[in-house]
Amino acid sequence: MSGVPKASFRYFTGTGNSKRIAEVCASVFEAGGWSAEIAAIPEGGPPAEDSSAACLVFPVYSLDLPRIVRRYLEALPPATGAIGSRPRQALLLATGGNEDDCGWSLVEGVGLLAARGWDAAYADLVRMPNNWGPFMRVPGASEAAAILAAGEAKAKESAEAFLAGRRYAKPLSLPVFGPLGSRLMRAGFKLGVKRLWRKFRADGKCTSCGLCARSCPTSSIAMAGGRPRWSATCEQCMRCFNLCPSRAIAQLEAIGKGSRRERYVEPHFKP
Repeated sequence: MSGVPKASFRYFTGTGNSKRIAEVCASVFEAGGWSAEIAAIPEGGPPAEDSSAACLVFPVYSLDLPRIVRRYLEALPPATGAIGSRPRQALLLATGGNEDDCGWSLVEGVGLLAARGWDAAYADLVRMPNNWGPFMRVPGASEAAAILAAGEAKAKESAEAFLAGRRYAKPLSLPVFGPLGSRLMRAGFKLGVKRLWRKFRADGKCTSCGLCARSCPTSSIAMAGGRPRWSATCEQCMRCFNLCPSRAIAQLEAIGKGSRRERYVEPHFKP
């Protein structure tokens, strides 16, 4: 593998969208003669020291970075110099249900990478199916498939543009909720995410299978008395809600009526 440029892909995902986009981009890199290794945040650790490129993929949570992604970026060791003739650059891709409202997620992601010495040469948002069923509409299977196909195509274009040396950084984007509404929503989620874990419930349909606890990416669920119990490290990624085979998990049901909505898991995702 001597002389082959290396890229480290890191992702955080709830129901598979960001993992899939990382896989699609990695395939583009490999087709271009790179080696690519993929791992979840935070298990994979920082990008390998011999990586010329760091590729980070994460979902947008209420116009912002997920807490776990922010902590990961803040803790990155400084990137030092170039690898041979290649500068240490980063490809940053956010995934979200609305391509026009990525908010502060990419702007702050670029800034955090720059503070650690990475040149975030390309940063954009890829629209993927929404999974936040307790409060928002989740697309059905046929609509989700169309969104996925378009998302994968955009991910390929982004990876190809990065490899071709093109630079792009999607600017602060708040068109749907406007500046004031966006700030209120962002602040509300930052406050609420510390408490929303208390609002998850498993009803009488729960079979005590434990799938939610085993698959939680932050180990925030434990089984007690045959029922799942959530803890404060919950990122609100909605994996448990969407993955539950008996649709027993709900959150603030009286407000959101999420039990009536579709469930969504990216088709390639096997947690």
